[in-house]
Amino acid sequence: MGLLYHTSLCVTDVARAASFYDKVLATIGGVRIWDIPPLAIGYGLEGGDASFWLQSPDHQPFLKPASNCHFAFKVDTPELVLAFYEAALEQGAESMLEAKLHPEMPGYFGTVVKDPEGHLPECFAIVKEAEGTG
Repeated sequence: MGLLYHTSLCVTDVARAASFYDKVLATIGGVRIWDIPPLAIGYGLEGGDASFWLQSPDHQPFLKPASNCHFAFKVDTPELVLAFYEAALEQGAESMLEAKLHPEMPGYFGTVVKDPEGHLPECFAIVKEAEGTG
């Protein structure tokens, strides 16, 4: 059992946010599970539940657009982290933490970017020091 079933970002423009996350999440196996344009899109792994959502305040009136929300995607390899990072930068994200092995956090190969809505997705893998790329 996981502790968190899903998380949702309330965004000002679901289509714009989805354009970014369609490409970035595809690099780590993410696909659209639910597609309710223009109100909401839920992502997950093929055949699984939608664990990451983009929602308009019109879909959930109790939600308000925010920025600086931080969340992380754990992957199996540094190569997936690099693919996530490169796709995010290609889609206009700002690098907040370069995709690399960070010696101050033993075994952490990760990145944080700022998406077009101002949110801060992280992607990381836990590796042995010798496995790190770059």
